[in-house]
Formats: sequence, structure tokens, C-alpha cells
Amino acid sequence: MSLRGDGAIGGNPDAQTSEGFAELVRDIEEETGGTTVFWVGLYDGFAVVDVPFADDDRELSYRWDGGFDEPRKGTSTDERFDLADVDPAVVDGMCDEVLAMVEDPQDCYIFIEKPDPTFASRTWIRTMASNEFGQSATVEYDLEGNEVARHEP
Repeated sequence: MSLRGDGAIGGNPDAQTSEGFAELVRDIEEETGGTTVFWVGLYDGFAVVDVPFADDDRELSYRWDGGFDEPRKGTSTDERFDLADVDPAVVDGMCDEVLAMVEDPQDCYIFIEKPDPTFASRTWIRTMASNEFGQSATVEYDLEGNEVARHEP
């Protein structure tokens, strides 16, 4: 990963750190008036956030790299949740475990979404890493950052 020591990637805040994640949550609230989301993806140098547009399944999907791009419009069947309920400290170092599971990993991704209530899953957060050969690993966590499952390459 190209993470610099100051928690920034290429001058952008790194949402995969507690400081960057907290900044993302603040910016979402400033941009949308709240912190309710459908889904969040934390990538190397940017994040993607799907937020409700209204009280139905319409959503706005924003790309964030310290600021927001123009949102894309769509729909979502995901459960809504308050991103402010995710402790920023939980994402700190979350990629370390999954990166160690893959030989010569290229990237780590962190996905946050509320578990589907029709399933018994406690998975709120998924980390994924892969390499140039398509080998990948996944580690799943509950909302407090406790590991609930892992999938080796």
C-alpha cells in the first residue's frame, strides 16, 4: 500500500485510518445533513459512500478523497445504518491481517454495511486483499471489530 506515515495517501486523507475515517464521517454529515448510509467502501486513497436520497430505496453514491465528487444516482436494497456508530478506531490496522494472508498483495479494501436481518450473520465489516494472480482473502468483523470469519486464498 502507498500509505504515508501521516495517514494520507497522495495528499488525500486515508479513510482506512481512524483519523481519515472520522474525517469522512464529518464530511458526510456536512454534505448530506446526516450520517445515515446504505454502504461504505474504503479503498486506497478514496472512499465510496452510498447514502439515502429519500425515505425509499433511492440513493446517492459519492466518491470521497477529502472532498466529494458529483454523486451518481441509483437504488439500494441494503439496510440503512448510522455510520457514526462505527468507532473510527476499529478501522485502524484492519487491513494488516488480511494483507498478511495473501502473497504480494496489491491492495486492501474495507466494506461496511449492516447485516441483512434475515440471516444470522454478525458481519458488519469485510476486509479483502488480492494479488496480481487473482488470489484473494477476506476477513469479516462485527461492529466492534471482533473477527467473525475468514476466508483464505
